Amino acid sequence: PINYLASVWWLKKVNEINFTAKWIPQNVPTLILGASHDFITPYSLFERDKRFDRKNIMMKLIQNAGHFPWIE
Repeated sequence: PINYLASVWWLKKVNEINFTAKWIPQNVPTLILGASHDFITPYSLFERDKRFDRKNIMMKLIQNAGHFPWIE
């Protein structure tokens, strides 16, 4: 269900750019659903960024899942 070549392109590209979150919800209830083997949008991007440590944001990690944890 995923284009492998697009994933490889992104893995190369993400090292070239300084990827940071541009918008962090201040009041909107937010669920960040991450996966332990997601190398396209790693859970650590949110986990390490203290701006996401807010009362309105809940973060959940699904073990042994990749970029599409709801499919796996």
